[in-house]
Amino acid sequence: MPQIHNTYCSNMKRKLALLAVCSLAGVASAQTFKEWQDPNINAVNRLPMHTHFFGFENSEASKKDAKLSSNYLDLSGTWKFSFFEHAEGYKNDFFKPGYNDGSWGEIPIPGNWELYGYGDPQYTNTWYPWSNHFENNPPFVPIRENHVGQ
Repeated sequence: MPQIHNTYCSNMKRKLALLAVCSLAGVASAQTFKEWQDPNINAVNRLPMHTHFFGFENSEASKKDAKLSSNYLDLSGTWKFSFFEHAEGYKNDFFKPGYNDGSWGEIPIPGNWELYGYGDPQYTNTWYPWSNHFENNPPFVPIRENHVGQ
């Protein structure tokens, strides 16, 4: 009888050890996954795409300037902005109520963050002198010197 008990305990310990190793492997892989490295993901935390059209109050209103409609929302203005030199620096909970954005800067919208001192302007269709300093390895996106703004 003691032999059966020892065998049962030994098998149980092996199963628990295997379960622990598998759990740790799952946690480790979940922490290193970055959505920008999956070519099947092209949006995160984004509403479904749609046209910019909207319903006017009536047919007479549709003949006037859309900006006069009560359904029109102009998003132009000064917006809070946070810039990160490296892709891993961004915060993925910035949209939650109560998030502290006190250290963020501001930029005018519509606008281009590079023209307001964040990162390097991308205004040309030719290669920059530093373009070959990084390995081009799709679908893996470089982490260092990959600017992110939110």
